[in-house]
Amino acid sequence: MILLIAHRAAQRSLRAALRAAARGLTGCPDIRLVAPAALSLPGWVHDPGSPAAGRLALDGETCPAGKVTAVLTALDAVWPADLPHVRAADRAFVAGEMTAFLRGWLAGLDCPVLDPPTALALSGPAGERAAWSAAAAALGVPDRQATAVSRLRAQTVTVAAGRVFGSRPESVPAEVADTAVALTRAAGVTAARLTFTDDRTGGVPALSAAIPWWYAPDPLALRALLERVPARRRGAAADAPAPAGRRAPPAAARPGRPLVLLWGVPEEGPLAAVRAALGALGTPVVLADQRDGLAARFRPADGRQPDGPLLTLPGGSLPLSQVTAAYPRPYPSIPELPSDLPARRTARRHLIRLEHELWHWLGTTTALVANRPAPAASNGTKSLQSRVAGDCGFAVPESLLTNDPETALAFAARHGRVIYKGAGGSRTITGLLDPADTSRLARLGTCPVYLQRYVAGTNVRVHVVGTEVFAVEITSDTVDYRLAPGELRPARLPDGVADRCRTVIAALGLVLAGIDLIRTPASEWFFLEANPSPGFTFYPDRDLVGMAIARLLSGQVA
Repeated sequence: MILLIAHRAAQRSLRAALRAAARGLTGCPDIRLVAPAALSLPGWVHDPGSPAAGRLALDGETCPAGKVTAVLTALDAVWPADLPHVRAADRAFVAGEMTAFLRGWLAGLDCPVLDPPTALALSGPAGERAAWSAAAAALGVPDRQATAVSRLRAQTVTVAAGRVFGSRPESVPAEVADTAVALTRAAGVTAARLTFTDDRTGGVPALSAAIPWWYAPDPLALRALLERVPARRRGAAADAPAPAGRRAPPAAARPGRPLVLLWGVPEEGPLAAVRAALGALGTPVVLADQRDGLAARFRPADGRQPDGPLLTLPGGSLPLSQVTAAYPRPYPSIPELPSDLPARRTARRHLIRLEHELWHWLGTTTALVANRPAPAASNGTKSLQSRVAGDCGFAVPESLLTNDPETALAFAARHGRVIYKGAGGSRTITGLLDPADTSRLARLGTCPVYLQRYVAGTNVRVHVVGTEVFAVEITSDTVDYRLAPGELRPARLPDGVADRCRTVIAALGLVLAGIDLIRTPASEWFFLEANPSPGFTFYPDRDLVGMAIARLLSGQVA
């Protein structure tokens, strides 16, 4: 059985493409088109410790995950618009939880997944501009993705499984076809839709746009993907293209006179603390206040500007090539938008583009960033975070993601006390599962929940800043100490535990994190989760952590 998981809005076009693609396939493969709303059908199960034991629910029936022979992903994340059956106020949260479930579930399948999910997208890097910029740089292809190009100067092709498709593939110049195939391989992408311009450097066509193949599905390209997956097995050498070697993110600020970019709301606790600490160190700072977003402008680099991208703020313009480190803590939709509808739409588009360009720069700059968007997104799938922590030597509580009440009750019966919490990056409350609360269990089918065996012990919050480690013990009578914290006191970690914390954040690609641990009475250390944008000002060592972050951004070694 082959699954094609796609957005609700793309179902019609993909169904038509599937019908056309299937006509040329040998045999009659069982292909199921799955929309995100299917995750509200009880029966989905993902056991991070034993992914092969997972289940899925389709067409009113459940089946083991082992029956899935391949998956094509045609969505970057579950969107609120995919879930019209969910109450409007809850759609964004449910979409985030379903995205976290799918990312963990797909990562655990023992079959080909095209393309395997990344921290930023369920469909892999095809929609990540930073991945294409890195591939273009590695191959010497001019990158014009930030530059508007006339359609008369553009040529678009679809690449799938190493072949080029289009309305007239025979008319595609050889250099365009060869560059398209090379770029997809270098980006680690199996299929994508690429646009090139006649703006050439050394005879190489320039890349002006790259989007996932499913934005405009080509039946022939879809057939090529379907023909490729049955003969492949997960983990085989040809299972996925090898991405070009991307520049490793720096673990220290760029040398030279420091200049730190702060992005967010200046009164927000952690940002204000870091800004004050940088001032105490005498480190120059530029603040990009989100409330000034409508007045800000971003001029991206397109390969022809020697000074690179330029950020213009109310206080002046900043060539971002001068920035040595950045600390982003943005909030969604801060500026007050105009009341006039057309002006409101224009303002919203401006803010979206501004944030998109800033995140792209943060993901590709050689400056130190605490933290970059892709590693920071690891918090969006806690089950995968826990897998990394387990590989680094931490104990991890037995876990389960499911929307099936009977499976949840069986997990609780097996482990005794069980907690529930969010699987994604949204702020949620952690509590104890009550097997007698049948009314709440009945609502479980709407959205998968993350369950873990309850571990009794002392909560320890650890902040890792570069190589510095700070720990706080928390006493509380509640499962979620944030609701009723008792005494919070600085603590010293055993050297081995501190080293494991450093190893975890390095493995996640982070330079800053707040890690939640449990120390049992038997001195066993359990990992719960890592927050890549920690609210460290809640804890008594806030001044030490804030100064450590400032030293990291300033390029000073403790």
